[in-house]
Amino acid sequence: MEATNKMTSRSKSQTVGALRELLSTGDEADRCYVSRALGALGDHAASPDLIKRRRDKDIDVCGEAADALGKMGATSASSD
Repeated sequence: MEATNKMTSRSKSQTVGALRELLSTGDEADRCYVSRALGALGDHAASPDLIKRRRDKDIDVCGEAADALGKMGATSASSD
């Protein structure tokens, strides 16, 4: 069981890493879906990336990033 947990943890970490990269390089739709996915995964490592996306040029991305941070319970959602 411990080996399965380690594998799952590593897989989640790799997934979050790939999503964080796509959050920076993807188009507006990608950034919206990725923000939503990161919020569902709840990995706080993505918080800084989501905070940056709150000021995205696309308003939908801003909203999805803010929602994701809220789902994650981010205590510091300020980029100032």
